Amino acid sequence: MPLPDSEELVQLRSWSVLCIEDDKTAQVLLRKYIGKFFDHITLVETGEEAEKLLKKKKYEIILLDINLPDRNGLDIARKIKSRNPSQLVVVMSGVTEADYFLQAFELSIDGYIAKPFTFSNIEATIMKLAAQKLLEQKVERYQKNLEEQITIKTKQLEYHYITDPVTGLFNRNYFLEKVQESKEFCLLMINLDNFSQVNLGYGLEIGDKILLSAGTYISEQCPENSIVFRLQADEFLVLIENPRKNQEIELAETLVASLQRHSFKVIDIGIKMGATIGVYRGSGEHLLQKASTALLQAREKGRGRYEVYDEKSQINIRQRENVMWIALLKFAIEVDDLIPYFQPIINNENMKVQKYECLIRLMQNGDLIPPAKFLNAAKIAGLLPTITGICVEKTFPLLKGNDIEVSFNITDQDFKGKHLVEYLTRKAEENEIDPTRITLEILEDIEVSSGDDRMYQISALRERGFQIALDDFGVSNSNFARIAEYQPELIKIDGRFIKDIHENKQSYTIAKIITQFGQSIGAKVVAEFVHNEQVLKIVKELGIDFSQGFLLGVPSPDFQLELPELSLT
Repeated sequence: MPLPDSEELVQLRSWSVLCIEDDKTAQVLLRKYIGKFFDHITLVETGEEAEKLLKKKKYEIILLDINLPDRNGLDIARKIKSRNPSQLVVVMSGVTEADYFLQAFELSIDGYIAKPFTFSNIEATIMKLAAQKLLEQKVERYQKNLEEQITIKTKQLEYHYITDPVTGLFNRNYFLEKVQESKEFCLLMINLDNFSQVNLGYGLEIGDKILLSAGTYISEQCPENSIVFRLQADEFLVLIENPRKNQEIELAETLVASLQRHSFKVIDIGIKMGATIGVYRGSGEHLLQKASTALLQAREKGRGRYEVYDEKSQINIRQRENVMWIALLKFAIEVDDLIPYFQPIINNENMKVQKYECLIRLMQNGDLIPPAKFLNAAKIAGLLPTITGICVEKTFPLLKGNDIEVSFNITDQDFKGKHLVEYLTRKAEENEIDPTRITLEILEDIEVSSGDDRMYQISALRERGFQIALDDFGVSNSNFARIAEYQPELIKIDGRFIKDIHENKQSYTIAKIITQFGQSIGAKVVAEFVHNEQVLKIVKELGIDFSQGFLLGVPSPDFQLELPELSLT
């Protein structure tokens, strides 16, 4: 252990030392020698005097003679150590019997000074004890500082855990803690209308300032028995505790009206947004979910309004159905009850099968469930890539050793996985399939903001020989710019413009325009939903290249080679 340095020796001057010694000569020597290190030295002659002082004051070091007139010094040391084990105690004695040393050792005595005293003996003991004590003090200071830092960091973490950094409001974490209390609440879920447009138009920095301003404004409108939270993005929550009758309705009406009028002032710009609100009164873990459902109910009817949760609403029914279908789908995947079916696509010129579209079916208790029942649930659950994989794994082996062509539906979720190019290429090689026999129907659910990554994957697939088709053209995100962007080999006109083409002039015109445009850029055109001979006749008259529909063949687990007999040839 290093001896104290010069600065630390200065610290010793302020220490208090208690010397218990009845011999006058020894007292003089102690004061002389110890005084070189300490300014505060107290000398007493008896154990009784020492105990009185120890009850009133603390001493850094106690020097104790073993043989005192009124009691045994080791007994006093034993009592001191029992009260404070860390107290530094040094025994002084002219006795050199082993028994005394053994007892002192058992008491964890910190030092021993033999009589007659010498300065070198006292100095060595003092330096050792001082170094020990100074080290203990350093450790104590470090521990105290560490504890303080931990306390500060813990409070900071607790604050950030329950606080939204943009608005300073409580966040979702604190909301979830709060609603664990077993009592009735009213919850308002507030969505700022058109906030995404504000972010796009003014940038994220202005958007954050508006969120801060919105959080403050909403808080000012709310009653004392409520707490305002920022849930996420442009959504806020107002939780009313112990609500009075109809309080949530009154507040919702107030907020819808006031937010509609209010202009958020940011950098001298006044921005109006309004809000749509979902309201639910109740308790328990489903509080947030039901308020969210109420918000969806409101948004289906328009913006700038509120709706109270309705158990019988269509949204609620759809949500329950989605939960059911997701569970059924996961079970079907586990027990291999998803089956690919194939619907023929007919060449309108020779009326022969050109290729097949692979369509998934779910087998449940011997009944086939069409995809319209479960694909939305699959999309919500992120299961579309799994379904695509099942179609590929079960269909590609059927194409080995023949020239059958098949098209597969590719969704936005398939592209997001970023493994599509490698996966399809590998499967084609494993099954010895020329990629030109595989058409990938790019569904129109692909987001407009999908960006360069999607285009890179489409280009990579085309370079490997896969054919690209644009599915359901004419609805959703489809537009003529997308045709130029994707450069598809096939364009499939959405069935809603084909099924009534024989009696709806607008559908006829749309189908005609899509056909002419597609063929002008070198793409073949497919008419979906050809369900009667009248429709087929007009489709052929328009010069549409291929037809697909129940008139020409229903989806089947086998490749249908023969067409049904038709009066139209």
